Amino acid sequence: MAKLTRWIVAVHLLIVIVHMAAAIAFVTGVALVSGEAATAYLLHARLAWVVLALGIVQALAVFNPALPALHWMYRVFAILVVIGEVLELFVIPRGYVDYHVTVAMVVWGCALALYVRMLDPQWTAAAASGTS
Repeated sequence: MAKLTRWIVAVHLLIVIVHMAAAIAFVTGVALVSGEAATAYLLHARLAWVVLALGIVQALAVFNPALPALHWMYRVFAILVVIGEVLELFVIPRGYVDYHVTVAMVVWGCALALYVRMLDPQWTAAAASGTS
């Protein structure tokens, strides 16, 4: 189960990276030069839903009691990822790029920290939370 959680966290981070790359391409004008601005924006907008769904799956996986114990901080990170993604989709109004980017950086940082923690080989070898 720990390896599945590791894969879920890795896929979520990969999609976050693609999501951010689409945003950067749209905002910096790289897509404007190539005439793909609409495509970059649509990719970013549609990937937001995938990022949210994977963030929820990631949080559920991290809170699985059958997994080896995680420090409470990483569980908070998993929750912050979902909260940040919900804020970006439903709360932050369009056009408020500074708020959107700030929340995106928090999501990125928490997702990256969780991914780095999942890479620790000792974590997958540790006993599950409910066992001794």
